[in-house]
Amino acid sequence: WYQRRVHGEHASVTIGYTGEQVHSDKMSNKPTNPLATLEAMLARKNSLDSEDFAAFLDKEDPLGRFRERFQFPTLGSIPCETTGDQDSPCIYLCGNSLGLKPKQADVYMGEQLTNWGEQGVFMHFNGRIPAALADQPGKEITASIVGAKSASSVTIMNGLTVNLHLLMMAFYQPKGRRNKILIEDHAFPSDRYAVRSMLRMKGWGRRGCCW
Repeated sequence: WYQRRVHGEHASVTIGYTGEQVHSDKMSNKPTNPLATLEAMLARKNSLDSEDFAAFLDKEDPLGRFRERFQFPTLGSIPCETTGDQDSPCIYLCGNSLGLKPKQADVYMGEQLTNWGEQGVFMHFNGRIPAALADQPGKEITASIVGAKSASSVTIMNGLTVNLHLLMMAFYQPKGRRNKILIEDHAFPSDRYAVRSMLRMKGWGRRGCCW
């Protein structure tokens, strides 16, 4: 991990990167690295909020190639007043509530609808991803994400609110002064509803123990 301070007239920024990332300058064919590119950019008095700097970050983003896998709403397709080219994609920052739709989702959903139409109830156990076994393909990677020893240790099921209820049913056992549930401010409304209903079910709903 290499880290160095880069100073420009408008800003000071710490840049770090792993390994010997070397790129070629299209004009001179000389090998360059991201740090050298950034130093040259700041030497030309480009600030960190400039279009050049944003383009540089996009170019160096290791996840940038995934952008094309998602469908972006356009300025003309969203149901509110916008200015600018109505065919241009929105800058979409609403990932917590509902993220962008993966383009591949159309393929997967269309496949299941086709199986449903052609096979009826037999689609439960037939096809590339049988409906009754739809959780199985994702178990290996889910086990890896949560650190489980094997795929048999994890289950993919239900939605968030149902799973919150099941989790609290198992672990929330209020006794004496240990009866409160702490939850972050501005949590998703359905999260708070789940917590309040659990408090009421356990007999603590009217005692102000949801913080």
